[in-house]
Amino acid sequence: MFHGRKGSIVLGPVLWRTVPFIIVVAGAAFGILAAHAQLPAQLAVSAVRVEAISDSTAYLTWQTNVPAVSSVEYRTGSPDNPNGSATGITAAFKTSHAALLSNLQPATAYYYHVRVWDQNQNEARSSITSFTTLAA
Repeated sequence: MFHGRKGSIVLGPVLWRTVPFIIVVAGAAFGILAAHAQLPAQLAVSAVRVEAISDSTAYLTWQTNVPAVSSVEYRTGSPDNPNGSATGITAAFKTSHAALLSNLQPATAYYYHVRVWDQNQNEARSSITSFTTLAA
């Protein structure tokens, strides 16, 4: 704790009188406090992959670093196609996620990304990637 005296600062039993040294000591004390502070983790999506695929379905899995709800947006044509579909938003906050995309067209390329929201309504998205369904 810092105790004030005119022209000096007392740190515990030690009296520091030189300003440059006080700045170094204060900086070191701040560094120690900052090192022990627990800041909330920024929401992130990882390990997005297609686990199984058929001519009409794709089973996707992914992870989040904090509990989150999620949805998958997917479309055909190109990654920039504004028309597409989305799964419903999951009901439970969790870190391991999965979705089954069904009623897909055979031998068709689909572009998709995962959207997630944490309990503070922060949002993160995976990069857009693709898969192709099997031929019928």
